[in-house]
Amino acid sequence: MANTAADVLSIARGEIGYSRWTDPQTGTKYGRWYAQDHGSYYAENGVPYCAMFVSWVFAQAGAKCAGLPEAYCPYILNDARSAGAVLSNKQNAQAGDVVLFDWGGDGVCDHVGIVEKNYGSYIQTIEGNTCAGS
Repeated sequence: MANTAADVLSIARGEIGYSRWTDPQTGTKYGRWYAQDHGSYYAENGVPYCAMFVSWVFAQAGAKCAGLPEAYCPYILNDARSAGAVLSNKQNAQAGDVVLFDWGGDGVCDHVGIVEKNYGSYIQTIEGNTCAGS
């Protein structure tokens, strides 16, 4: 596949509904993939996998993104900053962009996803390691 937002989003949409709880193998499919090059720890149960999900999606799409592949959100941000690939205004986020979240408000990124659509006042994302509603 080519390195396009459409390719990234097509792969990501295909993963909607994946659940680590119904995966018959240890860990997650994204962690097992990441562990092949980065160590068996990532393939274990209980390992947060949002960054590995985003990394896997980009790899499957043949797409490049500063900071990927990675398993730790703060490292993604540091590498993207070093590459000059961080938006100065988050309202400019486009479909296919990687977005980092600081849910704790402590200045440390906790989560990552892929922008599916920018509505101006909010963005819609596709993410791994989350649960929509209860």
